[in-house]
Amino acid sequence: MKNENSPQRTQLKAGNIYKAHSNYWTFRQEEKNELMKRYPDQLNEKEKLRLIHQIFLEVFSSKSKNPLNDSDLDAELPLDDELKKICTEIISGFMKPESAFRPKYCVAWKGSPMFRVTS
Repeated sequence: MKNENSPQRTQLKAGNIYKAHSNYWTFRQEEKNELMKRYPDQLNEKEKLRLIHQIFLEVFSSKSKNPLNDSDLDAELPLDDELKKICTEIISGFMKPESAFRPKYCVAWKGSPMFRVTS
C-alpha cells in the first residue's frame, strides 16, 4: 500500500506546474459569466480575485481590444463602466484590514555571503 504522503506523490514536476499555471491564466467566458451572476453577495474573496483575473484575461485575449503595445504601456484598460465599477469595488475590498489580500509588510531577503554565487 502506497503512502499518500510519499515523496513520489508530492514531487513538483515542471510539466504539471506549467499546465496548472497555463490553465489558471486562460480566459473562460462561462466561468466569468457564472462569477458575474453571483457577484457581489455570493462570492468569497478567492472567487472575487478570480473574477478580476477573468475580466482582465478577456481584455488581453482580445487582440482588437488589447491596449498594450511596445509604445504605450500606460494605456487605460478598455473596460465598460460596469466592469470598472466591479473591479474598483473588489480591489477596494481587498485593501481593507480584514481582507486576506490586504497589503502586508514584508522583508525581501537578498541573500547572504554563504550563498554567494561565483562564476
